[in-house]
Amino acid sequence: MRLNSGNAKPPVIRDALLLAVQFLRRAGIPQPRLEAELLLAHVLEESTLRVITHDERPLTPAQWETYQQVVRQRGSGYPLQYITGRQEFMSLMFKVTPQVLIPRSDTEVLVETVLALKGDFAGRPCRILDVGTGSGAIAVSLAFYWPEAQVTAVDLSPGALAVARENARRHGVQVEWVQGDGLTPFLAAGRQFDLIVSNPPYIPSPQLSSLQREVQHEPALALDGGPDGLRFYRRLA
Repeated sequence: MRLNSGNAKPPVIRDALLLAVQFLRRAGIPQPRLEAELLLAHVLEESTLRVITHDERPLTPAQWETYQQVVRQRGSGYPLQYITGRQEFMSLMFKVTPQVLIPRSDTEVLVETVLALKGDFAGRPCRILDVGTGSGAIAVSLAFYWPEAQVTAVDLSPGALAVARENARRHGVQVEWVQGDGLTPFLAAGRQFDLIVSNPPYIPSPQLSSLQREVQHEPALALDGGPDGLRFYRRLA
């Protein structure tokens, strides 16, 4: 489906945004104006502020074609974060791809709870293990805001670990990355940690098909918690 500007020439930014908002609203996107602006900022590789305050500029044919493509993609239910390749977490910007779960603001509570324990480890480094690290949002945030801590992160997915490593490089932090299944590599090696954190899969398998359409694009490995959603919690406990 095309966004029809009614003109052979590409529209100016103001009109392109209006067309995108109308399209996204019809597609059932909850915040069509905001997402239209974010998508155009992504296409133009500039801030949303510049997009909004300089909206009299005409788009080039290539920009207009690309913008139509990403707006249609978003209208189909594909997550905004996978289109732009980024998501903010703990005031840090993280790379995200379809290989990883999109970080949620709710998970920031976990990081903040751990950071509140800094005083308990005065004089010695805290050994922290992040199980099922995905994008590395938890591990990288802990290493960034608690540089004295020794952070280790494990994930079964090589693709997820590649994204996590890149996020660590972006933020200049040191994290030990391990490919493996949960606690298994560390139990086998007899390793111990002061704190173990995790945001494991918790959706019961029968409910996966009824999830919001955006969520269904995220990796099943990061969502499927088994028949009752508690499979990984039992393993961690």
